[in-house]
Amino acid sequence: MRGIHAHPTLRGFCYTQLTDVRQEVNGLLFADRTPKFSLAKITRLTEGE
Repeated sequence: MRGIHAHPTLRGFCYTQLTDVRQEVNGLLFADRTPKFSLAKITRLTEGE
């Protein structure tokens, strides 16, 4: 996220894998929709703090 926030012309991003699925485990939430990380931490990271 530091790289995204530091880029001078980048103004946004899209995270397409919200939850894990059978063959991919790169979501922000587990397949049962429970968070992998503290929601407060995700908020801080995406807001650039």
